[in-house]
Amino acid sequence: MCTNTLLLGWPELQLQRFHPPKIPPYKSKEVMSWKERLHIAVDAAQGLEYLHCGCKPPIIHRDVKTANILLDEKMQAKIADFGLSIYVLHENESHVSTAVAGTVGYLDPEYYMSNRLTEKSDVYSFGIVLLELITGQRAVIRGRENTHIVNGFVPSLKEGI
Repeated sequence: MCTNTLLLGWPELQLQRFHPPKIPPYKSKEVMSWKERLHIAVDAAQGLEYLHCGCKPPIIHRDVKTANILLDEKMQAKIADFGLSIYVLHENESHVSTAVAGTVGYLDPEYYMSNRLTEKSDVYSFGIVLLELITGQRAVIRGRENTHIVNGFVPSLKEGI
């Protein structure tokens, strides 16, 4: 059974457990270990794999984000909030054409531009969650100019680092 503890969403209780202590405005007392972060990432990945491959018909979540990954009392991650989810009714379809839905910062750019939804859209959103787990930053870093978490990695990727 899942509790209402959010992985990285807001209430501050779980944020204290997740974010490194020197990232304002959070006042962390305890930083989540890499082992805990990896365990959460694996649990969430297995949940997505089940939705995409284990369910008949397959389910595309459409709103994978840290606030929709709940932790139970044993720190096991569970995917939640299926309000935007869509069934893939025909297995031979490569995509579902639909109006774009999801959360800014986690939306797959291809889905956003084409309205063609595939399981890859959930995988992109999960990649953003992984970046948040690794860096302790939010998907959209607020400041004088809002910056997407991916922007910090693009220069390194282009340089081959």
